[in-house]
Amino acid sequence: MAQQFGGDLDALVKKGQDYINRNVKELNSDASSITMAKPLSLGALFSKPDVAAFGMIESVSTQGPETKMAASIMILHVQNRILFLYLYSAYKDESTVQWIRSSSEQWADAVLAANKQ
Repeated sequence: MAQQFGGDLDALVKKGQDYINRNVKELNSDASSITMAKPLSLGALFSKPDVAAFGMIESVSTQGPETKMAASIMILHVQNRILFLYLYSAYKDESTVQWIRSSSEQWADAVLAANKQ
């Protein structure tokens, strides 16, 4: 996963954009499309047994001005399954990155604790 998030994010973001737009259109055929661009990898936010988190900052728009968003993508190993958790926040400054890092770790720890076998 570290190699994937450390490489070219444009293709990954394009796949995510297409996925979101397809699902939004299924829910509401009149909904505006979402455009995601200019991804900047933050690399690994943290890694420990059964969980790893990666971050990125990207521009998002829906027929209006772009908004910079910070994102955390968490991969958890829970009860012989892989879970993907996503956390987003409007990017303001470095404190936003610190917030997604700490919040992601707290969330992942809570999910792992709630699912101990």
